[in-house]
Amino acid sequence: MKTGNFVPHPFIRGGHLQTIVSLRYRDDRIWQTTKTIVGVSDGDQIVLHRDEPNCTEEIRGNVLLIHGLTGCHAAPYMMRHARDLLARGYRTFRMDLRGFGASRKLVGNISHAGRSDDVLAAVKQIAADTPDHESISAMGISLGGAQLLLGMGQVAAGEFSLEAKHRLRQVIAICPPIDLMQCAQHMQRLSLRPYNYYFIRSLLDRVPPRVRQREDYHRAIQGRRPRTLLEFDDRITSQLGGFKNASHYYEACSARPWLQRIGVPTRIVTTADDPIIPRKMFEQVRGELPQCVELLEPQNGGHNGFHSRDGQNWVAGLIADD
Repeated sequence: MKTGNFVPHPFIRGGHLQTIVSLRYRDDRIWQTTKTIVGVSDGDQIVLHRDEPNCTEEIRGNVLLIHGLTGCHAAPYMMRHARDLLARGYRTFRMDLRGFGASRKLVGNISHAGRSDDVLAAVKQIAADTPDHESISAMGISLGGAQLLLGMGQVAAGEFSLEAKHRLRQVIAICPPIDLMQCAQHMQRLSLRPYNYYFIRSLLDRVPPRVRQREDYHRAIQGRRPRTLLEFDDRITSQLGGFKNASHYYEACSARPWLQRIGVPTRIVTTADDPIIPRKMFEQVRGELPQCVELLEPQNGGHNGFHSRDGQNWVAGLIADD
């Protein structure tokens, strides 16, 4: 176990404040961006936003950035990580998960924790669009991190193929919900109802147009609005995703059973003050992790906050750490 060396900003202390600030921070300065549409399963399409560093030196590598639940390529934390990686000489690819951001009008299905094949499709596209000698790293935030870990385990187990595996330098998962049932039960707490309200409202507001036309969607949203993510997943996510109920969805799509199969250098970051992801999940799997998987456990940082005392982007530094 490593605790990491993150030191929080003196005015942004505590998991809740670190988390909230990460959703409000804004910096839109990205130098050169182009969009690539990538086909995925069921006739849907996702979008990659390719950002080129403004430098004359050789590219240090390529980094895929995967957002979390209700985010998109333009989420404040995605922009912050991309900007700082670009400044360090990396080319970045900000991914829009199925139904979010620029891919919202390109899908007839929803994203969920089991869409690891979408992440792998993004890696394959990056490999096809960049020189073979350049490395590829991938960083997933929250739900995106869980999808990434699931995908890496499935590739190692032979569930999916990934010809570009030899180019993968490292994968990093920031505050990933590796055990979906534990996370959902944790979110049932009354003190976390504001987070439930925020996520559910955002998810319902951003339902893709073609999904809204589906009969099963109209059946799923009948009655009062879900009050917790567990109820939302039981009534909506599982029904639209082809699962029997929330329990079936969580069991089928949790990354935890696949962690011990991962065969590429991996870092998983969890904090003691994360209000959304309970740390006990990682205590339970610590002894099961393969040698290539490193667990970083700083005391502070909230849920993908990591606003540091020195103003540096601690998360981006995990990628840039050669």
